[in-house]
Amino acid sequence: MVLDHGNQNYSLYGHLSSLAVHEGVRVQERTLLETAGTPAAGEDATLYFELRVDGQSANPIEWLSGLR
Repeated sequence: MVLDHGNQNYSLYGHLSSLAVHEGVRVQERTLLETAGTPAAGEDATLYFELRVDGQSANPIEWLSGLR
């Protein structure tokens, strides 16, 4: 799943078992987007998360912690 935040800013999510929203839907803060899936039998749920700022990969820790 790719969320377009505008201005070439995106968040990408992978390893999903199901989606709670569909393409083109506008989402608000705290909207359930998806549920995390499991990569292999017997393993814990895993979520792949990537952040792109101005179209380039960015360290999400800096953005999510408010350091930027």
